[in-house]
Amino acid sequence: MPRALYALTLEETIKATVSTHPAIQSQLAQLDASLSDVQTARQQFYPTPSVSVEQVSSSAGDWQYGQKSTVQAYRLQQPLWTGGRLTAGLDKAQANSKVASENVNDVRQQMAFRAVQTWSEWYLAFMRVKAQQQSVTTHERLMGVVKRRVAEGAMATSELSLTQSRLDQAIAQQQSFSAQQRVARLKVSQLIGRSLDAEDIPELVNLTVQCRRDSLIERAIEASAALGKIKAQQESMNFELKERQAELSPDVYMRLERQRTPTQSGTVMSTFDRVYVGFSSRFGAGMSNLTAIESLEKKRNALAAEYEAAQRSLLEAVQSEQEQLESTAARLPLLRNAMEGSNQTAQAWDRQFLAGRRAWIEVMNAAREMAQAEIDFGDAKVSQISSQWRMGIYCGELQDMLMASDQGLAREASK
Repeated sequence: MPRALYALTLEETIKATVSTHPAIQSQLAQLDASLSDVQTARQQFYPTPSVSVEQVSSSAGDWQYGQKSTVQAYRLQQPLWTGGRLTAGLDKAQANSKVASENVNDVRQQMAFRAVQTWSEWYLAFMRVKAQQQSVTTHERLMGVVKRRVAEGAMATSELSLTQSRLDQAIAQQQSFSAQQRVARLKVSQLIGRSLDAEDIPELVNLTVQCRRDSLIERAIEASAALGKIKAQQESMNFELKERQAELSPDVYMRLERQRTPTQSGTVMSTFDRVYVGFSSRFGAGMSNLTAIESLEKKRNALAAEYEAAQRSLLEAVQSEQEQLESTAARLPLLRNAMEGSNQTAQAWDRQFLAGRRAWIEVMNAAREMAQAEIDFGDAKVSQISSQWRMGIYCGELQDMLMASDQGLAREASK
């Protein structure tokens, strides 16, 4: 039984891409790891147990140890005050998980843009092949006409050469478009993670949701995962700066210790229980914490500039896309009229040629213009479709479609 024809829509392409592509799966794994880092940061508030076993060589007069003793020590140390270091560390870990979550969304948006571009290339090539096939059929019909008339002596053989040349050009163009279609279909196949056969075709489904021009900029900024990632990075940098600043303050801690060691005779194990309250400093080698703080402040300034640059790039892309969408919407009726007019002209030129009022070269030119008009209309239609879907991504209208497999992780990251 022959395989059934499968029509792949752009929506299906986007969903398959964001659900299965390895680039997104990799970022989801990074998000999962960042949530583990949050749990690790929470554990820092709890006591730290430790066990040590040491071999001691002491003098003969040492009343506590024998000359050669094995000392066992069991310790439990609890931080009492860290100057806010542990809290800043937890906040930093949570901010980093938000960075990872925004990075997932950013990669997902980029892959959605790539899916729109790749599917549009496939659909464009599909429409060009379809239009060019009609052109080949028209030129083959005209070739039959000129062969009969040359055989009847009603036309010169030079017209046969012209017609054959135009037919060869149409076939060559069709083969070029067919190659473009195969390449585009292969790209779509790589994106969605499964093979597509030569019989599979793209199916057009228009996007009904559109962004209002008066709220375009605000919605694009709000929906941009790239900007959200930079903001999360700024937040993480602020907490890291607090963590470094807190390291300039001493840590106050309490430590419970039990020490077991043999007596000088070596036959009895003595047990000593101790409670320590102390503090320790974290200035770093050569007061390196001070230079680390200075470095973090400069990185924070760099992130502010990066955010501004990313915002400008986003606004430029969105406004350019909107202008392209409006321009295409204005051109489509004109191109449709041109296509219909070219078709009518080609039919009229055929009739007038038979009546002796048109030259054969005019009939051939009309056939070529009819094919080109169909291709131009198809190009503009694909441009409109891709612009609509890209604008939907920019404005966040397709957010539910893009959010596929990490909703649970995203909820945990926001806690």
